[in-house]
Amino acid sequence: MNLRDCKDLSGPGDELDQLACAITDLWDRAVRTGESLKKSQAHYRLLADNVIDVIWTMDMDRRFTYISPSVEPLTGFTPEAFMAGSLLERFTKASFKKAMTVYRQGTSLEKKMGKGFVQKNRTLELEIIRKDGTTVWTETRAAFLREADGSLAGIIGVTRDISRRRQAETRLRQAQKLEAIGSLAGGIAHDFNNILSAVIGYSQLAMDRLPKDSPAQKDLAQVYKGGERAKELVMQILAFSRQKGQQAAPIQIGPIIKEVLKFLKSTLPSSITIRQEVMPDAGHILADPTQIHQVLMNLCTNAAHAMDQTGGALTVKLSGITLDQYAAETDPDLSPGKYLKLTVGDTGHGIAPDILPKIFDPYFTTKKRGQGTGLGLATVHGIIKSCNGSIAVSSTPGQGTIFHLYFPVIDTPAESAPEKPVPPSAAKSDTCILFVDDEPAIADLGRQLLAHLGYTADTRTDPLEALALVTSSPDRFALVITDLTMPGMKGDQLASELMKIRPDLPVILCSGFSRDMTKAAAESAGIKAFVPKPILKDNLAAVIRQVLGDKNA
Repeated sequence: MNLRDCKDLSGPGDELDQLACAITDLWDRAVRTGESLKKSQAHYRLLADNVIDVIWTMDMDRRFTYISPSVEPLTGFTPEAFMAGSLLERFTKASFKKAMTVYRQGTSLEKKMGKGFVQKNRTLELEIIRKDGTTVWTETRAAFLREADGSLAGIIGVTRDISRRRQAETRLRQAQKLEAIGSLAGGIAHDFNNILSAVIGYSQLAMDRLPKDSPAQKDLAQVYKGGERAKELVMQILAFSRQKGQQAAPIQIGPIIKEVLKFLKSTLPSSITIRQEVMPDAGHILADPTQIHQVLMNLCTNAAHAMDQTGGALTVKLSGITLDQYAAETDPDLSPGKYLKLTVGDTGHGIAPDILPKIFDPYFTTKKRGQGTGLGLATVHGIIKSCNGSIAVSSTPGQGTIFHLYFPVIDTPAESAPEKPVPPSAAKSDTCILFVDDEPAIADLGRQLLAHLGYTADTRTDPLEALALVTSSPDRFALVITDLTMPGMKGDQLASELMKIRPDLPVILCSGFSRDMTKAAAESAGIKAFVPKPILKDNLAAVIRQVLGDKNA
């Protein structure tokens, strides 16, 4: 390769090009000007031995003639040991094939173009097999060297460890895929909630109206029970897609860990030991304690299942860490700062490398039919994301699996007085409530449920009609209950318009929740509370009492 002007190379993506160019320049000057070979070799060796990247040369028979000492921390091999092996032994089959293809193409082009031809450095991402059998992803820049007569003398290259970058790219792709699946699953779940509202609500009304000894009671109870099971499944989907409403509050994870492990001790076989290393007063995170409990139960149960045949150790650790800019860059979900690191590990059968990238996919499971839905880890992933955290996994077949969870630490909150519960009171029949839902079946269900609870109810399936009704009779209603997603006008928009007409009119939003509906946005729209779908009679009654208090309840 002839002398190149390295000054034209700039930018972070050209660092390897600059280094390769500088080394090639030393070679060219030695060949062209007849410099002292000893002096040239000294300059070359000084440069090669003092960089983190691996510098190497190879003859035209593809035998290494030099490799820098930095190869040892990268691969575990000394320079001499690495050079002693063949390329086929040092690279995975796919990477070896890729390298040989580029080598043959480059050699053919160099020979064809001749002495004056300057071929741009070739860049390859190759997977090297380390001494311990594991692999590491690298980026290699290489160029051909020529003798003074123009004949090819060999190849010079610079190799860099890019395993962190590859991990970050993989995690980003995984996050994007799960985000897309989550949006789809969340939309389906919300539609399914409307169906379940009718199934559960009408079966509940029918059971209340029938005599206790009616033969239909058992049949309706089975319908209701099936609806409840479906509701739990929908809740899992919503948690996975991060659209489930959360009761997020500043909490400490330590007490939840102890509670979960105390429960597991009484249920796990004696062949599985439990080890815990929980840092006291590790700090607070913003999360729903019920969901954190769900995360721990899921991960610990999976760990136990991995050891049910052989026994082993379940290890749970909690510690505080600080991530700098470099560490945070390896994960697209993290920023520099203080975190709680929670690890759950087992010594079970491990996870195969080809399965590992799929474990957070919804409905993916390796368990036998009936032993799992495939939503467990997808739900865990969604919960961690909703906490602005991150989850990673490492596993070795035959040795075990470790999950690493990161939660951003928040400032310790000030103590606040607990809210006083509203005592139950009888509903007043003259209390009129407007129920708005674009689904006729749900609107009718709302009317019947409210009547069953002792209220006077009016319903509308069009939010614009509901707005017109309140505009014409602003003092008629004590409360408005509205669905969130409706054609023509969303529930929060309806609430905002109602506030303009009558600022003291309370509004309850009835929905499966939305990722866009924050507490602040709800309050600014005049929304006082939420009733999740599917609508349950007792839940609806409690929320109405909470909002109305003793004034109209």
